[in-house]
Amino acid sequence: MKSFIKIVLGSCVGVVLAIIVFSVISMAVASSFASSLTGGDKGEVKSNSILKLDLSTPMPDKTNNIESSPLSFENHTFVGIVDAVRLIKHAKTDDKIKGIYINPGFGVAVGPAAIKDLHDAIEDFKTSKKFVIAYGENLTQGGYYISSVADKIYLNPVGDLDFKGMSISLMYFKNLMDKLKVKFNIFYVGKFKSATEPFRSDKMSPENRLQLKTFLNSMFGQITKDIAVSRNLSPETVKKIADDLSIQRPEDALSLKFVDQLAYEDEVLAELRKRLKIKEDDKINFVSLGQYYDGTTLNKDYSASNKIAVIYAEGEINDSDSHEAQIGGKAYVKYLRKARLDKDVKAVVLRVNSPGGSAYASEQIWREIDLIKKAGKKVIVSMGDYAASGGYYISCDADYIFANENTITGSIGVFGMIPNLSGFFRDKLYITMDSVKTGPNALGINTYFDMSPKEAQMIQSSVENIYRVFTKRVSDGRKLPIATVDSLAQGRIYSGSDAIKLKLVDKIGGLKDAIDYAVTSANVKDYRLVEYPETKPPLEKFLDKISGKDNEASLVKAAVDREIKSLAPEYVAARQLLKNNKIQARLPMVMIFN
Repeated sequence: MKSFIKIVLGSCVGVVLAIIVFSVISMAVASSFASSLTGGDKGEVKSNSILKLDLSTPMPDKTNNIESSPLSFENHTFVGIVDAVRLIKHAKTDDKIKGIYINPGFGVAVGPAAIKDLHDAIEDFKTSKKFVIAYGENLTQGGYYISSVADKIYLNPVGDLDFKGMSISLMYFKNLMDKLKVKFNIFYVGKFKSATEPFRSDKMSPENRLQLKTFLNSMFGQITKDIAVSRNLSPETVKKIADDLSIQRPEDALSLKFVDQLAYEDEVLAELRKRLKIKEDDKINFVSLGQYYDGTTLNKDYSASNKIAVIYAEGEINDSDSHEAQIGGKAYVKYLRKARLDKDVKAVVLRVNSPGGSAYASEQIWREIDLIKKAGKKVIVSMGDYAASGGYYISCDADYIFANENTITGSIGVFGMIPNLSGFFRDKLYITMDSVKTGPNALGINTYFDMSPKEAQMIQSSVENIYRVFTKRVSDGRKLPIATVDSLAQGRIYSGSDAIKLKLVDKIGGLKDAIDYAVTSANVKDYRLVEYPETKPPLEKFLDKISGKDNEASLVKAAVDREIKSLAPEYVAARQLLKNNKIQARLPMVMIFN
């Protein structure tokens, strides 16, 4: 018996020691990954450095608020657009930074409003008299737009500059659904509310075509104007170059004054060395935005008792308690409530970058914003790339709204979709179903039996009721007659510049403008910013995942989903519509300027 106890105790001690050793090895491996991925000098900013901008890396609103691949060991910082603008402004007076080198890469993972913010931040940086140089091998339209603000633009002699105008393409599934015998019961309010169109039509409605064309013309008009100013051309000339596909070779870009010189990368690097006044074989101290973020302390006064709460509402709105690249209604109600109950918080700035989602969650968030205002605190909204549908719902009650010229906003409308799969099961899978019930509506709404006329009427009535509530929220928040709101609503989208004319937005500006306005409104001098939600670096998220409940299958599924999203965004957008069986206030499309 004693030997048995010894064996058991020895085994227990062995297991404990093994766990400790495994933990130490895991931390060492993680540390090794971190060191190897950052080159061992994470955050180090040397003198005589150049800030290098690579736009191919995803850039959320809030730093690290991104759904990273759970199977990767990424340890670099995903700098958000807000911090990127702050860092560029800081670099303007940072003696260690001598200039900016724009190297957009082969694609731009930045939205339409964010890319405008970066453009304007670099333009402001140039007032420091420091240099801005851009070099492209295959410049997309987004990459060129950012590069156009540079003092000098280089294009590889065998490179490419894609400048053709902007478009939006939508995928339609009605013919496929008809072939599969899948019927969709669709309910919506607003003739411009086109989110359900892919499942009820095989082409754009005239209303959807009108709103998208109007929005694109507004956005591209602003882009051509900015390029024209930077390149000393007329907006008409820039537009004609796009329409005629005038740039087909690098030489065309040079002759049309879109670039200043055709050069290889080594020649551009030689030019940068001259500007830094270093030898031709000396290493150039390039600093990425991530390294600059890690190695720079932006001015923050942690001693001040007064607080301005900045809450980043980024992603689709749902009913969850999550905040990672999404707006979980339960989570954001908590953040807003915390700001309301904190006596030191004098005002709230809500940064909205959302195409919408759950109407129910949007209403709960609206309620908390209304309670903050009733508590005597100002709420200021700063709109990012998107603040549409549910994104506008949670914005409309603010005391003041700032938007970017290219912000996609409005889309005040509601819809719901419920599929009926009975035909698919019967004709394609040869499966039939039958039931018994106590009354005509006892089965409830489901995907196997078609709904009764009374059930259909009930859902349409519910959609119309939420639309009435939505428009009432807008009417009260924006101080507009309900009839005016209804005429502006109908699910129609607007650019930020057009929304100002319609009084859906108050002023063009970014997050800094919103914070400054909040400070003035709250009548405080000494203050500090507190930001919600908390975001973790990608590697820490990875370690949380592998130490938590996620199993191998879920990790693989998440990785596959991420790849599908990059390859087929139209499919993913359609799938998102089907995931939520509740009434939704969602934008009909998502656009990336590339």
